[in-house]
Amino acid sequence: MTAFDPIPGELPALGSDHDILIIAGSRPAVARLAPVATVIADANRIRGLTVATGPDPMGVHGAFEALGAPADITLLLCEPPGNAPAAVAATLMPWLDDLMAELDPPAIMVYGGG
Repeated sequence: MTAFDPIPGELPALGSDHDILIIAGSRPAVARLAPVATVIADANRIRGLTVATGPDPMGVHGAFEALGAPADITLLLCEPPGNAPAAVAATLMPWLDDLMAELDPPAIMVYGGG
């Protein structure tokens, strides 16, 4: 099993120079990014792949689904990160780095921060 758990099936292959990863690490971030993912999908000019991650990746995954933009990739963590933002970042960065190396996306959209 890899660190990436796409739901369902294998990791989606990026197909063109116009693909974008849309990464959310919290439910409030999904509230801002799901409408963007929906507009990208409706425009049918570029492909957006949604990525659910963060301290509660299944909660983020569920939020994407509830807002009509199902997560293409759910990045599950082997162990829960601490509560401090630095601990969450330290846990997530190696997994996100591996995801970027495997997919090599031409564009990435992330919302978050304090």
